[in-house]
Amino acid sequence: MSTSIEDRKKQYRTIYELLSENPRISVKDMARVLQVDPRTASRRMKEAYDLGYITKPQIRKRSFSSLREYVYFVNCSYPFSFYEQYSQRRDIIYHAVLGGFANLWVISREKIDIEGDIITEGFRSDYYTAFAPNYSWKRAIQIMREKVEMFNKKEYEPEGFIETHLNEPIQWDSEDEALYRYFKLNLRKRDIFPKVLPLMILTSLCLKPTTKTS
Repeated sequence: MSTSIEDRKKQYRTIYELLSENPRISVKDMARVLQVDPRTASRRMKEAYDLGYITKPQIRKRSFSSLREYVYFVNCSYPFSFYEQYSQRRDIIYHAVLGGFANLWVISREKIDIEGDIITEGFRSDYYTAFAPNYSWKRAIQIMREKVEMFNKKEYEPEGFIETHLNEPIQWDSEDEALYRYFKLNLRKRDIFPKVLPLMILTSLCLKPTTKTS
C-alpha cells in the first residue's frame, strides 16, 4: 500500500521532532512512533535527508574555559584572498566569506592578529539552533514580520537562549576529541569507540546537539 505525499511529509515532520528530542533514537523506537516497520522508518528517515527536509544531527562543543574559541567578524578588502590564507592555518577552526555587515567570519582557538576592520570580536558562546515550529511558510513569514515590526530595542530583554560556560573548566582529552570529530557532522554514526557510554554524558555536558530543518 502506497503512502500519499502529504502522509510522508507528516512522517518527515515526526522524524524531525524525534531527532530533535533524541538524536540517537533507535530506528525501532522511531518505527513504533510512526506506526510502521523499522525498514520503512529507516527509509523515511533517508528520504527526509535526501529531500532536504532535515539534516543529520550534529554536535558542537560548548563554551567551557578549556574549550574556548575566539570569534571575529571583519571587513577586509580581499575576503576571498584571506579565506585562502586562513585555509592553511591549523589554529583556524572555521572561516567563511559573508555578505552584509561583515565580509569575513573567523573562529580560532585563540586570539590572532587579523587584517581588516574588526566589526566585533570575542569568545564564542554555546551554539544555538532554534526548533522549527510546525508552521506553513506563509504563517512563519507573517510571524517574523510581526516580530520585526513590533521590536523595540529599548524594551528588549534577552530570553536566555544563548548560554556560556566561559568560567567553567572541564576535562577534555585526546579520546574525547576523537569522539567529537567522529560524531561532529553525524551523531547517528555507528559506534566504533569503546567509550560510547561516556559519549552520552559528553553530549549532555560538553556538546550541543543540533538538528536543522529546511
